[in-house]
Order: sequence, then C-alpha cells, then structure tokens
Amino acid sequence: VADGAIKLVSQSLSLPLSPSPLLPLETAFRWDGEKLQVLQAKAPGFDANGVAFIDAKSQPVPVLKSFDFNVNAANFDLANLPFPVDMVRQYLPGDDIVVAGLADFQGQIKGSARKAQVGGLPLPFDLQVDGNLRVQNLETLGRNFAPEMAGVVRVDTREEISFWLSG
Repeated sequence: VADGAIKLVSQSLSLPLSPSPLLPLETAFRWDGEKLQVLQAKAPGFDANGVAFIDAKSQPVPVLKSFDFNVNAANFDLANLPFPVDMVRQYLPGDDIVVAGLADFQGQIKGSARKAQVGGLPLPFDLQVDGNLRVQNLETLGRNFAPEMAGVVRVDTREEISFWLSG
C-alpha cells in the first residue's frame, strides 16, 4: 500500500474529455497494487474523486481495467471537447457542425475496458455517465439555444445517450 500526493504546476496535462490543461492539478491518492484510489483531484473548475482498477502486471505497460469517478466540473468550454463530428455528419450533413458554449457537470463517470461503439464511432471504454448538466450559450448547427439550460444527462454506451435539458 502506498499513499501519495502530486501537484503539477508547469506541465500540460489533459484528461479524456477535458477541454484544456488542468493546471495547477493537485491530487491525493492511495495505491494497493490493484487499484488507485484518487482521494481528491483538484484544479480550477474541476474536482474529482474515485477509483481506477489497473492490471499492473500487464506487459509492456499497465492496463486500465475500469474506473468510477465522482466529478464536479465548471465552465468547461464545449468548443474544446472531442466532438464526434464524423458520426454526426452521417445524420446531419453540412460543414457547420460546431458546438459552442460553457457547461457545468456534477455526477458520476465510470467505464470498463470493454470496447464500445456509439453510432459507429469506436470508444476505448464502455462508458457510463450519470449526472446534472447546466449549459450556457449553447450553439450548434448554426442554432442558438436558450441562454441557460439545465437538466439530466445519461450516457451508457451499451444502451443509450440521453439529455433532458430545459431553459
């Protein structure tokens, strides 16, 4: 068992679905040889905790088997998120597939190493997201939405992706 803390202040670190480097990033963690318990990961506009199960004996590098995190994120710029433009173009042809706005998310993000697909887009993990979402100044496909919308987001790459936002 090992406990530790890290503070990154000068190198760029981006997490999956992170719109920009999370710096400074401060973490406190515990490693028991099979799981990495993140007691806290904190950066401006970002706070998370949870656990990642890792096959540390995998060669040539350790393999992430699954993860389960509680996440609070504020003022994420949607324009910087990895958006599946090619998947959307299958259903909505055009060049104006841009997403803009700011989002706050509070909820749970978890996944397993089982590969998944959403609309033909391969994903490295079977992903599940469940939480509350608030979006400000959402714009996509040349359309502006209400200045502020809030509601529930549920993503399960095995079953569905649903957003219930009103504003």
